[in-house]
Amino acid sequence: MRRFLKQIDSIHPGIARKDLLLIFRMDGGLSMRTQSTYVYKDCPYIKVDVVFSPIGLMEDDDDRVLSISRPYLAFPVAD
Repeated sequence: MRRFLKQIDSIHPGIARKDLLLIFRMDGGLSMRTQSTYVYKDCPYIKVDVVFSPIGLMEDDDDRVLSISRPYLAFPVAD
């Protein structure tokens, strides 16, 4: 449990989308370029809502995290 919390806590404003994607993956359902819900890769019931600052015109791995919610529990969304 401690490892999970340390990994989740390593995500903070200013990091790149590509760094977020090392620990989280996008949840199913509707998402936008600047705001999406992500699920923890090791437990899909742990989620965070992330707001991004876009770098260019298209979604990019270098987009920056503006804010991230506290982790919360919810059922995964399936497309």
